[in-house]
Amino acid sequence: MSSSADRSISTKKTLRSAKDFEHYFNPNAYLARRFSKSPRQSVEEGDPWGGEVSFVLKTYHDFFTTKFQPDSAKVLEFGGGPVIAYLISAAPFVSDILFAEYAEVCRIAVQKWKDGDSDAHNWSPFFNHVVCGLEGKSAEAALTREIKLKAKISNIIGCDAFGDDPIGVERSHERFDVVCLNYCLTSACKDHEEFRDCTKRLVRLLKPGGWLTLAASSTPIKNSGDPYYFDVNDKVEDEESFFSLPISEEFVQDAFKKAGLSSILCESYKTASGLRYTSIFLVAGQFNNEEKPN
Repeated sequence: MSSSADRSISTKKTLRSAKDFEHYFNPNAYLARRFSKSPRQSVEEGDPWGGEVSFVLKTYHDFFTTKFQPDSAKVLEFGGGPVIAYLISAAPFVSDILFAEYAEVCRIAVQKWKDGDSDAHNWSPFFNHVVCGLEGKSAEAALTREIKLKAKISNIIGCDAFGDDPIGVERSHERFDVVCLNYCLTSACKDHEEFRDCTKRLVRLLKPGGWLTLAASSTPIKNSGDPYYFDVNDKVEDEESFFSLPISEEFVQDAFKKAGLSSILCESYKTASGLRYTSIFLVAGQFNNEEKPN
C-alpha cells in the first residue's frame, strides 16, 4: 500500500518479484512504516493508509460477526505476510487459525508476536481500534483479545500458492470455513491467468459452504505494476519496491465465479487522489459443491 510519501519510485530501483521476498523484504521495516500507528492516528496525520486499513478492519469485523457463531469456524490465513491485524475480529468466532506464509522472515515475525518476544511488533493500537473502537469494549477486553488470538493461531507454516498442495501434502486433507487472502496473490502472481489458477487451487481448501475472502487494491489495468511494498532501510531512497499485479474488483469477482464460488459480496473504499491505485476492496465468495470451476 502507498502513503502520500510513496507516490514516486526511484528509477534506480529494481522492481522485485515474489521470489525476492525472502532476501529483500524486511518485515520489521514494513510493519514500522505501515502498522506502527493506529488507523485513527494515521488519518489525523494525513496518511491515507489509515483510512484504508480502517476499511479492511471494519469489513472483516462485519463479515465475521454476521456469518459465524462463537468458536465455530476453522480459518486459513494464506499469504498473511507479517500481518495479524485482519484476524482480530475473527478471534471470537474461530476454533482454530492456521497461519500460512511463503517467506520465512514473515513467519518469524508472526511467531515472535505469538511468543511474546520483546522485539516483536506491537499490535496493541490495532487491537484497541477493533475491540474498543468497533466493538465498544474496554481496553482490558482488547488485551484479552490479543491473548485469545495468539491461542487461536495453532500453527504458523510455509505455503506455496503455485503448488498442487498449497499448504503441503501433509495437510492436503484439511478443509476450512474461511480462507483469507489479504494483499497476497497480487504479489505472487505475474499475470491474470496465474491469479485465476491460484484462486481455483485455494477454493479446493474450503469446506462446503465455506468462504474465500480477498482484500486488495484496485489498480488501472494499463499499469504494469503497482510497487507499493517497501523494504525500508532508514532512508526512503534505499527502499526496495515489489511488483503488484494490477487488478480490479470486477476482475476478482469474475475470477471467484470461475473458481466455483457464488453469493459474491464486495465492499470498496475510494482512496485519496494521486495514488497508483483507485480503491481498496474486499471480495468474499461462498463455495457450493454444486458449482463447477470454469
